[in-house]
Amino acid sequence: MAAIAIAGLVLLCIYLGVRIVPQSEKHVVERFGRLRVVLGPGINLIVPFLDRVAHQVSILERQLPTASQDAITVDNVLVKVDTSVFYRILEPEKTVYRIRDVDGAIATTVAGIVRAEIGTMELDQVQSNRSELIDTIKSSVEEAVDDWGIEVTRAEILDVNLDQATREAMLQQLNAERERRAQVTRAEGSKRAVELNADAELYAAEQTAKARRIEADAEAYATGVVAQAIQSNGLEAAQYQVALKQVEALVALGSRAFVMWALWWVWVIAGVLLAIVEVLVPGYIFLGFAIGAALTGLLLLVGGSLVLSLPLLVLVFALLSLASWILLRRWVGVRKGQVKVWDSDINDP
Repeated sequence: MAAIAIAGLVLLCIYLGVRIVPQSEKHVVERFGRLRVVLGPGINLIVPFLDRVAHQVSILERQLPTASQDAITVDNVLVKVDTSVFYRILEPEKTVYRIRDVDGAIATTVAGIVRAEIGTMELDQVQSNRSELIDTIKSSVEEAVDDWGIEVTRAEILDVNLDQATREAMLQQLNAERERRAQVTRAEGSKRAVELNADAELYAAEQTAKARRIEADAEAYATGVVAQAIQSNGLEAAQYQVALKQVEALVALGSRAFVMWALWWVWVIAGVLLAIVEVLVPGYIFLGFAIGAALTGLLLLVGGSLVLSLPLLVLVFALLSLASWILLRRWVGVRKGQVKVWDSDINDP
């Protein structure tokens, strides 16, 4: 019963102490309510019963909902700007302990910066220099949210809307200019379209002929090389081609085989070290762990990719170690019982 309790405690410690963090997250670990460490993606170890994962923060890029801000330009034109901001969290320890509502704080910051920047520009500048305005907004927001451990990856101005009166005045001006340009453009476009169609047909014909010629030359060259090799070397040339394909297949399998062999050596070395500890500290516990490590390595070689998952290997190791320890204790008990039986048989008349 004590052995089962010990084994259960060991399994519980392994379960609580090993933390696997996904690639898209970072985990904030606290000890007695105080920040201890931030776990990155992969396998991490913490102290069971003392440390706990207090926050699981996604580091994926996020998009704030599209927001509309009213602003007034230098020439006193009221515009409504639709903005969208993309950001991601770089330092979760700053984000979770310095700001409560990240999206709300960034949205408020963006609104203030947009109003301030548009207030220094004329309407024509807002519409024509949108890329410069976006860069200015992005850099200003980055400076404001730097203390929160956040990186602003992108800022977009989706639309700039005007009031109805301004829009009608601009439309009248633009329509007159567009009609004048349209007449010139239609005449030039008709002429240019005829020229481009003729050039395109000629270019397509030339490229098709060139491609066919190159393909025919390549096939002729390859056929000549193969024929010459077979004529000169006979069977050896064909065997070389087969061997080349085999080498390519072995290279593809080599990387995965290397991983399995490396893990196998890890378990073998672990088993040897545990066996040495058993010699120094007798009691069959570390011997059970050593046998469990050896059997886990053997299972890795036999099972291949079926047991390549680290959590599954740890679970198999724990179960095999527990079973080995129980069998060792039982075997020792049986051996002691047999010695007593043999002694009683010898003393009988």
